[in-house]
Amino acid sequence: MTYQRDQLPSQPTTINRRDFLKKVSAGAIFLPGVASFLAACTDDQTAGTTVGTATTTTGAPGTTTTTAPGDTGITGLLRVANPGEPNFIDPANALEVTEFAIIRNVYDGLLLWNADYTELVPGLALSWESNDEATEWVFNLREGVSFHDGTTFDSSVARKTIEYYLDKEWGFVAAGLQEVDDSDPAVLRVLFSDASPDFARNQAAVMYMMSPMLIDEDAAGERAVGTGPFRFAAWNPGESVVLEANEDYWGEGPFLETVELRNIADQTAAITALRAGDIDLVLKVPPRQVAEFRQDANFGVSTTNSWTEGHLLFRTDQTPTDDVLVRQAIAYAIDRESIVENVLLGEAVVANTPLPPGTYGAVDPPTGYTHDPDMARKLLSDAGLDGLELRMSVFAAIRVLGEEVSQAIVGQLAEAGINVALDIQEAGVAVTDLIADEPEHQLFHVEYGYDTGGPLHFTLGSALGHPRYDGEELNSLIQQVSTTPDGPDRMQALAEAQDVFMRELPHLPLYHLNLSDVFRADLEGYTVPKDGYQPVLKRASFRS
Repeated sequence: MTYQRDQLPSQPTTINRRDFLKKVSAGAIFLPGVASFLAACTDDQTAGTTVGTATTTTGAPGTTTTTAPGDTGITGLLRVANPGEPNFIDPANALEVTEFAIIRNVYDGLLLWNADYTELVPGLALSWESNDEATEWVFNLREGVSFHDGTTFDSSVARKTIEYYLDKEWGFVAAGLQEVDDSDPAVLRVLFSDASPDFARNQAAVMYMMSPMLIDEDAAGERAVGTGPFRFAAWNPGESVVLEANEDYWGEGPFLETVELRNIADQTAAITALRAGDIDLVLKVPPRQVAEFRQDANFGVSTTNSWTEGHLLFRTDQTPTDDVLVRQAIAYAIDRESIVENVLLGEAVVANTPLPPGTYGAVDPPTGYTHDPDMARKLLSDAGLDGLELRMSVFAAIRVLGEEVSQAIVGQLAEAGINVALDIQEAGVAVTDLIADEPEHQLFHVEYGYDTGGPLHFTLGSALGHPRYDGEELNSLIQQVSTTPDGPDRMQALAEAQDVFMRELPHLPLYHLNLSDVFRADLEGYTVPKDGYQPVLKRASFRS
């Protein structure tokens, strides 16, 4: 059948930012990126854009843990420190780091990332292509795949998933949808009114295929049913979520019999549990502890230059941060190189652009900010401000030294005559203030993740919705980026958008993080995910 646009549920062209932010946790927004694939791919072929260096996995000095599972069969229990209680396990609504370890391992997308996160490869689609205008996408689907409840996967199920997503938080990934054709069970055709160059990569990081029975029962918030390597087995509120091996999985793995995601919000407690042997894997370990674990043969460390970055967000609709001179003064007052070297111990690079290095369209724009307290003072004087007083919030659950970085920023701003009161807040409290019409804070230290190595924060204005920025020039460029097929014109628009962004500073990019996950030494086949938030466990196993 053909599913016409006027038959679809009401579809927002962008996320409702207020509702979106109410669900954000751990100071992280997880949004995918972009790519257009104009040639089909098969199981033996890959297509895509190289988007960064491969992850590396190391144990004690001079050792390297293997990155391929041994011939162990399906055996063993993996205990993972999950940084809090999951809330929205529905993949169409989930936005929190506590949920992605569940969703990424229970569900599959039409496409997947390869192990090095350099290319998209076949998932539930064996091959895919788009027309030159990126208005029509065709996916040739894998046959013989069943959901964990026994339902067969085909194009009608894929259509039902797309339909389900449309009026949920991630519905914007199908913005401009005009028609879905599922007349052939093995072929899915998706047509858009304007170019949708991002649609393929969205399939790997956001739009996970869901059981139609789960959708019909409106039960996706209570349990998870996908086609992935692990089945959702139990949810023990306040304690853990348990996943069990899907022995009928169509792809590689799984090699672990059970995964237990234990709720441990405090990073120090998680590291203590790892050293005591009560936990096997801890995500996003701070640099100082990473250095210690690298010297200990009892543990392995996997590190990548990630698509995760720290930002200082300004509320541009509030006095005095509504003045671009104030925002620029703050940028000059912050010594980002010192933060990277002395707080993050070199496990990051200074961010001169809001897009992580190696992602689609990332450039170093002409506009930049060196550490210059004198320039900061001059700009404040030009703005007619002396003795500036501000309030800043940092999300307590930012896992890689968010509090320490924020404290360093406060000290540096003081040297330029900008006095900042810092509040360390639980994520829910901070988000409530961030979206308030009259917030208590003007500055917010947050993390952003780019799940698919591209600029979706720009294509949908997410990076602008949080600070309530409404500059016409940047919004016009974002509209151009959103509706232009991949190629030179889109790259040029992205380059211009990044420069305008750095001039206008809706928020200040601080650093691009190197992320490290730490685990017991006999765990092999695991590498830290490039996005830093969606651990892939199907390749992991314990050395026999």
